Amino acid sequence: MKIKKLQKALNLSSSVTYGEFVDEVLSVYISSKEINATEEDNSPSTHDQMTWGRIKQLQAEGISENGKNIVILKGSDFANEDTYSLGQNYKDFRRELIDSGVIEVTEEGNYRFAVDYPFPSFSTPASVIRGVQLNGLKAFKQKKD
Repeated sequence: MKIKKLQKALNLSSSVTYGEFVDEVLSVYISSKEINATEEDNSPSTHDQMTWGRIKQLQAEGISENGKNIVILKGSDFANEDTYSLGQNYKDFRRELIDSGVIEVTEEGNYRFAVDYPFPSFSTPASVIRGVQLNGLKAFKQKKD
């Protein structure tokens, strides 16, 4: 099947030699990758939100420029406790954020972000913020501005 597609492409090509044909194929492939990369870079930023609690009174908000990473915004809530089943790496990360001052304690005893903080994915902040293992792409929803 692939050989037939390759033969058809070769017949449609203006190349005289196989070397020219390979160069043509590679240039088309590279151009398509560059176009895809540009489209990804130009994707609109999103304002995402995760809510939780009995009446969804707690929330964390973030901005994502590319749909892959997210910056959690200052003032976002942070769960006071984590679950037993949360992985140790996430528990250590939670402690590090608190100890470093990224997370502050309010007068009411609640935790929240003291600064905007970047994360390389959606799942890491979802799990760290809530204190329970979560899929960040399901936990965060685009906020309608």
